[in-house]
Amino acid sequence: MSWKEEFSELLEFLDDCTKKYPSRLFNVTPEKDSTPVRRVAFALENVIDQLKTPLVPSTQSLAQALVYKFNGPHRRQGYWMIYKNLTRALRKYNEDDLLARISDLHKKATASGAGFHMPSVQAMRYIGGAYLKRLFRLQQIRDLCIRTAHVIMGQLELGHWEKFSLFIVALCADVNNGVRMQATAMEPAYNGLSCCLRPLDDRFPDSLADLSIFSSLRGHISAQKNADMSRVMRLLQITDEELEAVRTRDQMVRFRDEILSNMDSKMEDFGVSINRTSEMTEGTVKKKKTKSQQS
Repeated sequence: MSWKEEFSELLEFLDDCTKKYPSRLFNVTPEKDSTPVRRVAFALENVIDQLKTPLVPSTQSLAQALVYKFNGPHRRQGYWMIYKNLTRALRKYNEDDLLARISDLHKKATASGAGFHMPSVQAMRYIGGAYLKRLFRLQQIRDLCIRTAHVIMGQLELGHWEKFSLFIVALCADVNNGVRMQATAMEPAYNGLSCCLRPLDDRFPDSLADLSIFSSLRGHISAQKNADMSRVMRLLQITDEELEAVRTRDQMVRFRDEILSNMDSKMEDFGVSINRTSEMTEGTVKKKKTKSQQS
């Protein structure tokens, strides 16, 4: 079962929450205590800080530049369509207007003389739904990275556009690493926001860890702050001569394995199947017996 089928009810709920941006952002009646208002403002501030970090913006720019430069010779290729879908998903994720809307709400809530007005239920449902949908967008981007890298391996096997294909694989690896970092940064931000969302609608999860896709998105968290891209860089620095040598060596290994697999101890001699190995063994034994008898 795919993740879309697994979370179909939750996705439908999130679509309903974000169907329309509410016209009324705050409750009319002010709160008697400022504590809940400050709690919501603090949760929104953490979400804003996380949203300010885009998903691999330099890689997105490079990916878009490759579309403009190489769209002509590759537009008929199946992997190129998947790759362009990946660039669109990246652009859609980074150009989301959620940051501007939450910043506007937070600014109005914390403005001097604004009073203790809580954000409306519709506004909080919209913010929670839109923020949670970003996690599923990350899963979609990750799926596109895997599909792009998997399909483009056919180019490498055929020996077509080898450096370009390696570059696309490295680009997908960088995007996938950015997805992991985004999901990790979203966890504490959403956990603080869920305390304000759960009283409004218990269909919001308590934390991102409650969703099965989160563990796969976050992946293994290592002690390194920066990703180890040394293998990717070595791939990108491979010369044409090295690629040709590897391809020739691979062809020789395949040819040798094919010859050895076709060689059999049984050979055809005038239409009769003869076991040459046993024949040679019997001949050797007969010669030894003859010599022993003569002596």
